[in-house]
Amino acid sequence: MKRTALFLVLTMAFLAFALAAHAEENLPGEGVTVKHIAVSEEAAIVITEAPSYGDRTFPYPFVYGQLTYGDPFDYETITIILVNGNYYGKKPFNDFPNGSIRPDGSFSVQFSSNDGVGTDWLATDIFIFLVPSGYRDSIVPDVKAGYVIPPSQISALKKDSVCAVQLIREPVE
Repeated sequence: MKRTALFLVLTMAFLAFALAAHAEENLPGEGVTVKHIAVSEEAAIVITEAPSYGDRTFPYPFVYGQLTYGDPFDYETITIILVNGNYYGKKPFNDFPNGSIRPDGSFSVQFSSNDGVGTDWLATDIFIFLVPSGYRDSIVPDVKAGYVIPPSQISALKKDSVCAVQLIREPVE
């Protein structure tokens, strides 16, 4: 019993330290800030690289991350972006399956189709939600409004996720 209590105390201390260290961090991408918007004792993710605002890297811009604890086979990612005040997703395509996490815990997220037509590359915010493997979201974009996702569906996804991060990309002069 004492070992279990000690383990729980140490786990909570580690979690508090990790959250304080990662609550808001700057990335290699210039003008990019990461906020942890949903946290858990179950698993956590850290963003390791993200493109700056307006980056049109060919062929596609990616966000890279790492599952810092938890079993990679137990989780997947769902990515939603915010462009011009509207939510769009799941990225890179709405009917695309949830993103997988590699056995070493690393993952990459393609958030823009970079087809020359859309404005995904101008996303000011990129939300990455860690969900249990096999999770089926209830996101139903409004096709008539250009596949916009109502904010209430984003709130539900945040509540259902194990953890989540928000990348805030600001234009750089």
